[in-house]
Amino acid sequence: MASTEVSEADLIVKCKVYFNGNWKRLPHQFCELLGYTREELEDRPISDLAHPDDRTTLTDLIVQLKSGKLQEFETEIKVQSKSGDSIPIYLNGILVRDAEGKPEYITFFIHSSTGKKRKKQTSQHFNSLFKHNPQPVYYFDPEGNFKDVNQKLVEFTGYSREELLGTNFRAFIVEEDLDRTIQHFEKALAGESGQYEIQVIVKGGEKKDIRVTKFPMYVGDKVQGVFGILQDITEQKKQEQKLQESEQRFKSLFERNPNAVYSFDLEGNFVMANKALTELTGYSKDELGELGFEPIVAPEDREFVWDKFEKAARGKSQTYEASGIHKDGRRIEVQVTNLPIYVNGKIEGVFGIAQDITNEKQAKRRLKESEERWQRLVEENPQPVQIVQDGKIAFINEVGAEFYGAPTAEQLIGKPIMEFAHPENMDEMIQRKERLEREEYIEPDEHKIVRLDGEERYIETHSIPIKYKGENAIQTVIHDITERKEQEENIKTSLNKKEILLQEIHHRVKNNLAVISGLLELQAMNTDDEATITTLRQSQLRIQSMAMIHQKLYQSEALSDIGFDHYLKELVETIERTYDLDEKEIQVTFNLEPVKLDIEKAIPAALIINELLANCFEHAFTDQNSGSVAVHLQKNQNRVELKIIDDGKGIEEDFNMQEQQTLGMTLVNTLTSQLKGELNVQSNGKDTGTNISIKFDIY
Repeated sequence: MASTEVSEADLIVKCKVYFNGNWKRLPHQFCELLGYTREELEDRPISDLAHPDDRTTLTDLIVQLKSGKLQEFETEIKVQSKSGDSIPIYLNGILVRDAEGKPEYITFFIHSSTGKKRKKQTSQHFNSLFKHNPQPVYYFDPEGNFKDVNQKLVEFTGYSREELLGTNFRAFIVEEDLDRTIQHFEKALAGESGQYEIQVIVKGGEKKDIRVTKFPMYVGDKVQGVFGILQDITEQKKQEQKLQESEQRFKSLFERNPNAVYSFDLEGNFVMANKALTELTGYSKDELGELGFEPIVAPEDREFVWDKFEKAARGKSQTYEASGIHKDGRRIEVQVTNLPIYVNGKIEGVFGIAQDITNEKQAKRRLKESEERWQRLVEENPQPVQIVQDGKIAFINEVGAEFYGAPTAEQLIGKPIMEFAHPENMDEMIQRKERLEREEYIEPDEHKIVRLDGEERYIETHSIPIKYKGENAIQTVIHDITERKEQEENIKTSLNKKEILLQEIHHRVKNNLAVISGLLELQAMNTDDEATITTLRQSQLRIQSMAMIHQKLYQSEALSDIGFDHYLKELVETIERTYDLDEKEIQVTFNLEPVKLDIEKAIPAALIINELLANCFEHAFTDQNSGSVAVHLQKNQNRVELKIIDDGKGIEEDFNMQEQQTLGMTLVNTLTSQLKGELNVQSNGKDTGTNISIKFDIY
């Protein structure tokens, strides 16, 4: 605060006194006035120096300053010197606040003069305090208009003094704080001081948070306006908001943390515990607060856990695993992290996070047991078992070592597996190794290897990708199939000989049937009887049908299967050529699905088709120059259906296939029974053709 503008002739002394009674400033002139040394007055409050008649008056005025009911006071009192003399003085007390607007101390001006001159000096003192106050200061008239402002308020608002004077305070208050501000203003007009926090809008539209201290402005005994002191608390509010947000984040992290979170005091008592801890232990927060942590720790771990707690309480973070006891008595396994809690640089407690690892620990135990079982299984396996990592043998059982020709398993550890690969299988083994390293599943494989002694052996391998000692590896079970491969080679050689023999037999049968067909052709050429020629032609077609079957078998890689769809098309074309239908426009269409038949099914089926098609070509179109024949072959799982559909003259309505006595129809009925099939003949109507179908099982 700037010094007062009163001359030394008018001003006896200026003192400063804290509200607790201690002197902030004790001038030597005041000591000399009363006849005391500085040391004698330093421990005595100013009220003790007042004459007993005026002591209560001075004390009351000081209390009103501190409470905010008064901003300053003027009074005439007597003070008592060391010698006991009464000295009349004029005392002017003015309240001084700190940077936060809180009452800090009182400045006393002690005068020897009175009357108008004294009032002028008092006014000068107040004006000095108003103008040079470190906080924004103002006062309003009873309507709330600015009557005066100091430079700090001008700087705070951004408006000039001229812009502020005469403006009503309501223009600066945010809407949500306006009613409350008006209430405080009216209370100050009623003589009541107060302090409150609001938001105001300064020049440029920026909102600022302020703390306001308001008190009535007296002129005599009447309130003529309201004084105000502002404190800019915008940054403080921002910090409080950040603190609040930080506390909310902490609370959210604490309460919603999936792990158990808690804090202890330095005695080991629970201060806070989240829901996850109550679920982990089975105890409520109140129960945990009463128990402490020892009852929820397994007895064998309590000393160990307490040691970890004490180390954290001394400032060293700790992470460890321990066993706990649930409220229902079952054991729980936890991983715990303890951290010291610092408050103003001092450790006030211990913060803890506990993660339930019961399932993890159980899984590790089961894994260990599984690995032990696996170890016993592979070591005692009667088949060679090996594990390869990075292309080298990392493990092999004794049976495997013996199979490769090594005296012990240890001699093979670290040996590249490709050293045992046979040259003709090298590329294939490299590809299998790469696929397994990519953790792809591969089928069992057969190949040759070369033992340490150079002997070649056939093996069947079953390989899978695994983890061995925490790293990727390939586990392989080996079966020695050398003897089996030799037997298979012998059988294959024998089968090849039999296949050749069977093919030769079918070839000879086909040739013999062709000879018979040729003899029938010669016989037909040496006769003029049409009935005989027709009979010989029909017999020739039947023989050709069987010969074509044997031709297909001779050409087939598998002697057991005949591609009947291909055979059927060739058979129809052969019959067409036999009946020489060039003078008639008969169109044949096919709808054939792939079907394979063995010889026992193929020959009777072929003979049936032969009879039906021959009959169709011979009789269906006798009165027509054109027509069509459709041949269908369909398969539904194990069931085959053959259909021949023509648009010829059709058959009589009373036609019965079973009653036909001709050789051809007898063959059809007999062969259908042989196939255990179903024969169905339908007329589409007179002059609209015939629909014949036969169904039978493939196997």
